[in-house]
Amino acid sequence: MSVKNEGLDVKSFEVSRPRPDFGIMKLGLDIKSEIEDLFESNDIFYILRVIKRIPNLSQMLITAVNITKIGGLIINLSLNSNNNLRRGIPQ
Repeated sequence: MSVKNEGLDVKSFEVSRPRPDFGIMKLGLDIKSEIEDLFESNDIFYILRVIKRIPNLSQMLITAVNITKIGGLIINLSLNSNNNLRRGIPQ
């Protein structure tokens, strides 16, 4: 499967250096690991479960704004892996 075959032009960035291999080899993604290699003029900047691993959050958000088209979307999804909260907040 390749996202290119589905009509999508997906460019990715991964903070962890070993992780891009799966996306590159199995999904045909263009995945970068250096912030200098990020692409400009994106329709969507999607952040998934990485906020806690970003050493400079301010710089990441500035970068997101700078490389997202005007009118584009910046989406952040941060799942909470706190076991206590998974069971519910105590009353």
